[in-house]
Amino acid sequence: MIIDKNIEINNSLLHMSDTLSLNEHKILNYIIYSIRKKLLVGLCLTTSVKNINEFIDATLDINLIENNLHNLKTSKITLDLLDHDKKKNIFYDFDTLITDFDTDKGNIKIYIEPALKEMVFNIGKGKSNFTSINQDIINSFKSVYSIKLYQLCRSNVSKDNNFVRVPDLTINQFRMLMGVEASKYKQFSHFKSRVLEKATSEIVHSDIIVKYRTLKGGNRHTHIYFDTKFKKNTLEGIYTSMEFLGNKELHIFLDDYLQRYADKKSVGLYKNNKIIYDKKTRTLSSELNIGVITFNRDTTRNILQDCYKNRGKFEWYNDDKFQQLVYIDKEHTYCQFFNLF
Repeated sequence: MIIDKNIEINNSLLHMSDTLSLNEHKILNYIIYSIRKKLLVGLCLTTSVKNINEFIDATLDINLIENNLHNLKTSKITLDLLDHDKKKNIFYDFDTLITDFDTDKGNIKIYIEPALKEMVFNIGKGKSNFTSINQDIINSFKSVYSIKLYQLCRSNVSKDNNFVRVPDLTINQFRMLMGVEASKYKQFSHFKSRVLEKATSEIVHSDIIVKYRTLKGGNRHTHIYFDTKFKKNTLEGIYTSMEFLGNKELHIFLDDYLQRYADKKSVGLYKNNKIIYDKKTRTLSSELNIGVITFNRDTTRNILQDCYKNRGKFEWYNDDKFQQLVYIDKEHTYCQFFNLF
């Protein structure tokens, strides 16, 4: 079972012009993840339908995966559209992401373009920039434009958490980056509603904030720019900032609410079927460093409501720590429910 879905991805791939679909981008991330984890033998990745679906949180059958792999093999790509690497005289020259694939029932062999492997490991090309992308966030998106805009902004976000201006783009450059064909959404109003607004409405549930403005020349929109920064508490922060859980008041809280809301047979708190808080011994697992606190989805809101209502009783309580208790999944945004952002 794959638990850690953080992937370091070369920005030349994040700033790539292509016409790949939503699932093709997700499968590409699976391939990059597998390369980085050194799961290849030579240039061949041997995997399965089950492994791919688990990683991209989907239920694709073998025929759909074959179609996706075919497009990864044949689609035209343009790397490093923003020229960040080219300005440093770093060039990656290849036209395809995979060279071939074979399937046998549920088993799949994917043959990787050699230069893609070099790019993933940054071999012999100088020092490229990489961005850490969390696949769970990518999996939550329903639009391919959300993936591409998120990756553009996420690769520019600042660690000091101030708003950062993404380099200004002409509308044509941005269309290329989004993979919007010249024949589609010619009217800006259509482009705005079906690309920009669709993407930003999904990104609002991720770990970053994205704002945009367009500039006009005459009656035409000519340029677009984005400002981006992390939310007050990022998913990455939730994954790694659980130290306060050792506080005795929070143990009491967990003891109480596990009894009321967790599985009646439960002896603790679980993540991916592994216990991370043992109620009997009051020990916390290192799994907390790579997971988030989750209760039954149907009862999490009740837990958080009660916690927030009784916040004065807990010495450990403050807004930042409470937000770290909040679990955001694909369907619920509890922080917004409590108006904490």
